[in-house]
Amino acid sequence: MIQHRNQLTSNAGFIYQPIGNLIDPGLTRREMEIMSYISFPDKIIAALLNISIRTVINHSVSIRRKTGCLSKGELIRYAANKQIIN
Repeated sequence: MIQHRNQLTSNAGFIYQPIGNLIDPGLTRREMEIMSYISFPDKIIAALLNISIRTVINHSVSIRRKTGCLSKGELIRYAANKQIIN
């Protein structure tokens, strides 16, 4: 993970940027926060948000259920298509 001034870049090359007012219908604020880091490993997301890894996994499962994505890879593509991540 590489950190720049106001952005983080994951090892997969996706850039995290604060999501501001971007809200996806049906997702909670915390789920959107998880989505903005979805290209990072769960352990890193947990550390960044100061929550347990199990909480990250629970949110990810809920997000996948709401978006219809079957895997983390699909979820990353979904987030990129919705411009939640670059």
